[in-house]
Amino acid sequence: MIGIDENKNMIEKTGILQTAGKFGHWIANKAISKAIPLATQLASKGGWLGKIGVSCSKILGLSSSLMAGPLGPIIGEIVGQLVIYAATNTIAHVAKKLNIISENDKAEEIGYRLEEASKHEDWKTREQFASFGDYYSYLCERIPTEVINQGRIKNDRLYFTAVGGDALRQGISEHYHSELPIDMLIEVGRTKLDGDTFKEILDKFSNNGYDLTKFKDYLQGKLKGTDRQQVEKAISDALVKVFPEYSQEEVQKKLSEMRKASREDSFLKDNVYSEEIVTEQSPKTTTNFTK
Repeated sequence: MIGIDENKNMIEKTGILQTAGKFGHWIANKAISKAIPLATQLASKGGWLGKIGVSCSKILGLSSSLMAGPLGPIIGEIVGQLVIYAATNTIAHVAKKLNIISENDKAEEIGYRLEEASKHEDWKTREQFASFGDYYSYLCERIPTEVINQGRIKNDRLYFTAVGGDALRQGISEHYHSELPIDMLIEVGRTKLDGDTFKEILDKFSNNGYDLTKFKDYLQGKLKGTDRQQVEKAISDALVKVFPEYSQEEVQKKLSEMRKASREDSFLKDNVYSEEIVTEQSPKTTTNFTK
């Protein structure tokens, strides 16, 4: 039997998803492959929203690569979706801390409003506002929460979540005056990094003038010498600030786990998302899908 652990469900943890269907629905829905054409269509709109579509396509494409690796098309699809949901949840947490969005805003509803905005040439565009936060406040006025089509969100939740998450990535980039790379967003999802720690990492990178691309380079083992030492110290200091009870050994263990999560797809299934994905040997030769 393969299923999603009801007690430690990513859907409940993140607050991004509001309802959990059967595990089999994740596969039958083929949400990643379904979302990519929608992102491509958004990309064709041009302008700032078109750029969101292009970036969203890249995010979905990177996540879909998990299906071609050792996890295979079934578990790879599930983990790929979990990576996007976890990364977006973390990004949304940071955006709320920075007052880019309000506490009650949801990534998928942000994506929905942006999608709707792409259909209205008479509406104001992102370029007419000083910040993404100001633009999104305008969209909330145009599309109040009570008129959002929740049915559409339910049918294409991954797509709307990815669009909303990338828009928040742009908003956070504006705040730090430094581009938050798409690769970094994926790494946040792979490591399931919490929002408080990620914000501390961004603060420390910004204060020290470090290029954000070095985050993935560190996890991938590409940094050497002083660069490696500086980035590792920034991440370590962030962890200690958020988790002051951590011993030095626990910090090093966490760093090791983050590096493995970045480099090994199997580590995502067996460790990072082991609480969300439960795999048991069925007594029969057939595979059953349950919650």
